[in-house]
Amino acid sequence: MKRIKSFFSFLVVVFLVAGCTYIPVSNEPMAENMTVHFLDVGQGNAIFVEGPEGQTMLFDAGGDGDVGKQIVDYIKKRGYDSLDIMIITHPHADHMNGAPYVLEQLRVGAVYHPKVTHTTKLFEDFVEVLKKKNLSLIPAQAGIDIPFGKIQAKILGPISSTYENLNNYSVVVRLDAGEFSVLLTGDIEALAEEELLKGGIELQSDILQIPHHGSNTSSTQAFLDDVNPKYSIISLASDNKYGHPHTEVQERLLALDTEVLRTDEYGTIVLTYKEDQILVKTEKDGKNSELNQPYIDPNTGQGLIKGNKNSKIYHMPGGANYNSVQDNNIIWFTTEREAIKAGYRKSKR
Repeated sequence: MKRIKSFFSFLVVVFLVAGCTYIPVSNEPMAENMTVHFLDVGQGNAIFVEGPEGQTMLFDAGGDGDVGKQIVDYIKKRGYDSLDIMIITHPHADHMNGAPYVLEQLRVGAVYHPKVTHTTKLFEDFVEVLKKKNLSLIPAQAGIDIPFGKIQAKILGPISSTYENLNNYSVVVRLDAGEFSVLLTGDIEALAEEELLKGGIELQSDILQIPHHGSNTSSTQAFLDDVNPKYSIISLASDNKYGHPHTEVQERLLALDTEVLRTDEYGTIVLTYKEDQILVKTEKDGKNSELNQPYIDPNTGQGLIKGNKNSKIYHMPGGANYNSVQDNNIIWFTTEREAIKAGYRKSKR
């Protein structure tokens, strides 16, 4: 009992002290040349941000396998041995299981976390490493500006402090560098998205980290419409047990006409804002995307995915209702992505 008591006493001190150590953000003009790395960590989330003045941020540190080492190796290969900012969006393992290792291996200037705890051994290890490194947890809450050089980094959420679901405590951060904006969301769900919308906060961003790995508990139509991103990034593992990304979310994104990039298809995704352009580099070519798989008649070259003009539903070859569509209602598609972009939904049979 003594250890547990001292552990939670430390947490109280950590959050209270951290609340008094805030440093105002720079008033200098915002900068260009920001690079955002969405690391391929399997079923988890880890985003590394480089600023034009050499400032660094790690937004989450979770994923599969020895993810802490993977993150550290990646950052060191980029020429860094320290982080100015670490943000752990919420205390779920897939967003923080690599954090203790990162803290052990890299010098970290400041650590942000929502004012919520968890009863897991992982969270206790995380706090013990913070204590060992003489670091304080800075409570992340809406309205706080994060000192990050000429880049404007603002915490938009969490807005409330009494969520039933830990996902909604996720730290939401908007980064602005010149005309370039990035919205990072952790695992927020529909409730937190609605709070952001009701708060009248500027959400429109060039790049959106799709919340909760593409789960249908998030990415509501209203939220996506308001953000209206040019690029939507989903971090997840292929064939994950949750079925992410869910079909409903994929359909909303494709109807939105945003470029969707998934780490399970493209590997690590790197976006750089330079000279009014967004430059995109990916580890893989993404050709193995299920939605991009072509279905073509080898004899005629015609697409084999059958859309029903009346119901706006498309049927895959071999589907139960594939042959029931009347000839005058048929529209042919080559890929599922093509069908969804045209406003069609996939048949459930």
